[in-house]
Amino acid sequence: SGCFFHLCQNVYRSVTRLGLKTLYSENENFAQQIRSLPALVFLPAADVIPTFDEIKDQFPVEGEPVLKYFEENYIGVKSRL
Repeated sequence: SGCFFHLCQNVYRSVTRLGLKTLYSENENFAQQIRSLPALVFLPAADVIPTFDEIKDQFPVEGEPVLKYFEENYIGVKSRL
């Protein structure tokens, strides 16, 4: 539980912490892909993991640390077993 604003803020903080702020600021495609992660909250629960997997398959290599952060903190590795 939590609010969407704080979820977005945490994802952006991970981008900054992982040294991807410049890429996020200068590459609109990359920024849209990052912003697609918090948008998963608007899907029905049954669609979250399959949609996350689709996003993951299309994500640029540079963004993999953000995906890992998001999966560990919001998707949950155990829920995928």
